[in-house]
Amino acid sequence: MRTTILPRMAAVAAAVLVSVTGLTGVANAWAGENAGAGENAGAGETASIEAAAYPHCNGSKAVRKGSYATTQPYYTATGSRNCQLTRGDSGSGVRALQSAMNACYGTGLVTDGVFGENTEEAVKKVQIAVGAEVDGYYGPETRDAMRWPLTGGGGCSRI
Repeated sequence: MRTTILPRMAAVAAAVLVSVTGLTGVANAWAGENAGAGENAGAGETASIEAAAYPHCNGSKAVRKGSYATTQPYYTATGSRNCQLTRGDSGSGVRALQSAMNACYGTGLVTDGVFGENTEEAVKKVQIAVGAEVDGYYGPETRDAMRWPLTGGGGCSRI
C-alpha cells in the first residue's frame, strides 16, 4: 500500500508547491525524495508534476496571431489556456488539439474529441518533434512549443 499511496501523495504535494512557488525543479526533487520506498517510488510519478498543477481544459477558443487566428484548448472557469489534457479527457479542447496535430504534423487522428491512446501517442510524437518533455500530456509547455493551424491560409505557426 505504501508504494502506491505515498508516491501519489508526494506528487500532489509537489503540485501544490509548483502552484504556490512556481519552482517545478524544487517540487520534482521534493516529490522524488518523499515518494517513499518501493519499486514505484519516484519513478514516473513526478514526470508530470507541472501538468498536475493545471486544471483540465474543458473548452476551446479562438486565439489571434496578427491577422490570423487558431483554436486552442482552454479552461472555461478562468478563460486561461494554461490547462492540461490527458487520456480520458473529451470535448472541444481535445478536438482542437487533434485538428491542430493533423493539420500541422500530419498525425492522421480521427477528430472525435476523445483523448485516447492514439491521441496520447500523437502528442508524444509532436513533443519529440518540437523538443518538449515527452510525457503524452498536453499542457502549456507543449502548447507553446507546437505549431497551430492559422485561418485564412496562414499555414502553421507557434502562437
